Amino acid sequence: MSNPTQRKDIPNHYAPTVEGEGFINISDVDSIEYTRIQLGLDAAIAVCQFNIIKYATRALRKGTPIEDTIKIGVYQQRMLNYIQEKEKLENKK
Repeated sequence: MSNPTQRKDIPNHYAPTVEGEGFINISDVDSIEYTRIQLGLDAAIAVCQFNIIKYATRALRKGTPIEDTIKIGVYQQRMLNYIQEKEKLENKK
């Protein structure tokens, strides 16, 4: 059954079905943020790093260099934000 509020980039079968402690409305977060929630900051940083490498290596080969270069910047900014968040948490210890 289709969920009318379901984000198009997240398969509906990933949406949690029971609300309660730790409930995450998957339609409100993207896959990288979901990775951070489930696996931690290091995993989210690694996903961003992977995507930076992916778009950098294909930017001039796929016929979409402008879009791919913009995506590198988006993932770089997200990676920077996650690194800063990690450092803040480590400095509180």
